Amino acid sequence: MNFSRLRRLALAPRSIRWHLGALCALLLLPATVFFSLLLWQYANIERAQLVQRGLDLAQDISEAVEQDLASLLGTARLAAASPRLQTGDIETSGAGARSIGRPLGVDFAIREPSGRQLMNTRMEANATYPNRTLDIDAVVVGTKQPAVSDLFRSTSTGQPSLAVVAPVVKTETGAVVYLVDIVIPPERIRDILLKEPLPQGVVATVLDRRGHVIARSRRHNDFIGGQATELLQNVRGREGHYEGTSLDGVSLLVYYTRLTGSDWIVAVGLEHQSLNAPIWRLVLQLLTLGAVLALLSALLAYLFGRRISGAMERLSSSATALGRGTMAFPVRSPIKEINSISRTLLEASNERQRFEQSQALMVRELHHRVKNTLATVQAVVSSTARHARTIDELRETVTDRIASLARTHTLLVDNAWGGASLRTILDAELAAYDNSATERLYLEGPDVHVPDATALAIGMTGHELTTNAAKYGSLSVPHGRLEVHWSLRERDTSQWLHVSWRERNGPSIQPPTRRGFGSQLIERVIVRQLGGEVRVEYAPTGLEVDLALPLRFDVPTHIAEGP
Repeated sequence: MNFSRLRRLALAPRSIRWHLGALCALLLLPATVFFSLLLWQYANIERAQLVQRGLDLAQDISEAVEQDLASLLGTARLAAASPRLQTGDIETSGAGARSIGRPLGVDFAIREPSGRQLMNTRMEANATYPNRTLDIDAVVVGTKQPAVSDLFRSTSTGQPSLAVVAPVVKTETGAVVYLVDIVIPPERIRDILLKEPLPQGVVATVLDRRGHVIARSRRHNDFIGGQATELLQNVRGREGHYEGTSLDGVSLLVYYTRLTGSDWIVAVGLEHQSLNAPIWRLVLQLLTLGAVLALLSALLAYLFGRRISGAMERLSSSATALGRGTMAFPVRSPIKEINSISRTLLEASNERQRFEQSQALMVRELHHRVKNTLATVQAVVSSTARHARTIDELRETVTDRIASLARTHTLLVDNAWGGASLRTILDAELAAYDNSATERLYLEGPDVHVPDATALAIGMTGHELTTNAAKYGSLSVPHGRLEVHWSLRERDTSQWLHVSWRERNGPSIQPPTRRGFGSQLIERVIVRQLGGEVRVEYAPTGLEVDLALPLRFDVPTHIAEGP
């Protein structure tokens, strides 16, 4: 199947039922994406909560183990401070240690720093004690402070054991003469783990500094003393988490924390199968909900499609009748839009008639404006011809004046014959003489929107004044300056526009010996046609012209021909 055939299939007309079904499918697609994103966000939140939960469990277990070790460290410290050990009375000290250790479930041993055992409550009083040194002995002797050992095998029983070691410091010399051991069975730490409320799929493990398993909440006897290499390699800092495999080969998320006193590691592992079970349940629920929504959407699309298609077929028949020139018949439907289209079809005949009337009106308006424009051009050409000395002067003057008129017409057309901005009209005439470096022009006044007739009059007047200034006035010399000010004033309950034209730094001027067409044009359009006022003064500083004209919207938009 080629691309063109696929394109034809995609663009082929189809029924409303088909489009509604496609719409439902398209609506379900973003909903599916949304729910997928929601699920992803939920999974992230759930994982973050599980991370915090694992850290909380690890911290709770750490606190319980540290409390127990702190208690044993305190006991060892008290035992090492015994006055009998200061005098070397090992036998009496051993008897006291047996009475203390029995209720605590621990054994005591007294050793010399060299490792020779002098007493061990695990053995008979007259037995021969084997030598024993622990990894923590050097630290205890060096710091003269009690400490907790790593896991070791007891020389007397061969069983994995732990020890809290405290130094006996000779008062006179300050030297460590004996080491007092409180031997702890690993099962004591395991019992602490089992007291914690560990959820299903969670396993807790305690490791010594070297990564050996001290206790485990599950299969303790199978893994005690084993090396947890992977866990030890992934431990970074005091606490954290990583994904790995448990000692019994189960994939899990591990949270760990180090004990402050012993530097042991407490690890809590959450099996992935247990972690993901709530998420998979949610996925199944969403899939079920999606399937139900899809079926429901298809059913609703079919029912509503049948309802809409019947009304649309009747609406099509009504439109066909209108196209044939007959009256469209009303179509009643529970769908608001179809009723609206039906009303539109019923009004189409009247609307067509109104459109034809409007079009005829536009033609008449265009005819009127063309006649006015031609009358203005005729007046300009006729008056210019009477004052021109040569054909070239006539051609140049008529061309400039008609170009000025065209610019003003362009502004009015751009504003849909709704008038024009006074500043825009003046800018159109004076733009060629604007020089920002010398500031020859200065226009100042409020934003005034003048009607069509006033715009044409000001455009023509501005052109005449600008031409005169460029030929004989301030714009004819490099340092000449032109200032135009305007304002609005109230007069006789109507609004008047006052325009002040001032030329400065131009050549010396004299009043003209005869009135040219420019002066006559200004007087005709301002005074006669618009009923305004004009004052012209040939001052020593330059030409000064003051215009005052009412802002009226009922004045013809052409310039009447005059003498």
